[in-house]
Amino acid sequence: MITVDDFKQYFKRDFPYLPYYIEGKAYFLGDEVYDGINFYQSLIDSNLLPLNNTTGWKLINSSEDEYIQDEDIEKAIDEAELNFNKDLFDGCPDRRIALLYLTAFYLVIDIKNGMAGISSNGYAAFTASKSVGNVSESYGLPQSIVSNPNYALYLDNGYGKKYLTYIVPRTSGFFYVSRGGTTIG
Repeated sequence: MITVDDFKQYFKRDFPYLPYYIEGKAYFLGDEVYDGINFYQSLIDSNLLPLNNTTGWKLINSSEDEYIQDEDIEKAIDEAELNFNKDLFDGCPDRRIALLYLTAFYLVIDIKNGMAGISSNGYAAFTASKSVGNVSESYGLPQSIVSNPNYALYLDNGYGKKYLTYIVPRTSGFFYVSRGGTTIG
């Protein structure tokens, strides 16, 4: 359905992906790269030097854990595909976008849970009201969404809320019952 590259392309500015070194690409002062083993920082602008050149690069102490890795995205894709009802989007171009947002939702949940470890307390539904100094925010969500156990989970982060904008119109609506009879008599 979607790949890691699809995800990275669609959300290219949303997540701090592991900055793999690309040979032939120009790097600038302070840029960090990862070569699969170590992290390096560029010491010059327009750096085209190989990583083993100490006038252009210095080895730095950084961790893969500070970045989103392909394995994190693969895990989130697997989780999203478990919970994705593709029949809701049968023949619809929004199908891929909806799955991307569901994947991003699970990626954020996994990151939050990973950061909290065994202290993870599940999902925080939504912000009702928050204030810091003279700035305040408040979200008003329809009670039908907040109280729906199938939807409330997605209120944990913005990606889940965006996913809801794709599925709610496809899972809710009106139906009418008409009284009638048969013509067999």
